[in-house]
Amino acid sequence: MAAGSDVMGRKLSRTLVARLSGAPYANYLRKLMWLLGIGIARKSVFVRIIPLLGALIAGVVNYTGSNLIGKRALKYYQNNSFDSWNVTTIEAEYKVVD
Repeated sequence: MAAGSDVMGRKLSRTLVARLSGAPYANYLRKLMWLLGIGIARKSVFVRIIPLLGALIAGVVNYTGSNLIGKRALKYYQNNSFDSWNVTTIEAEYKVVD
């Protein structure tokens, strides 16, 4: 009985695909896709602008932040020479192993 229902299911599927792939369905589907495409195309202009605005804002923030950090680092190293650092150097022996 299960084998018979499997054959029947395949035959029903083939018949359904054959009917749905007919000309009236294809025309309806083509019109629907065209209408959806118009809607998507109208929205896509705004969707395409959003990443560009995000990239522009991110670029300005990165540029400004980098300049501020760079100026602060430059000012620090100009005001604090290496001689004024209170550090000790450790002598170490090393051997290169091949």
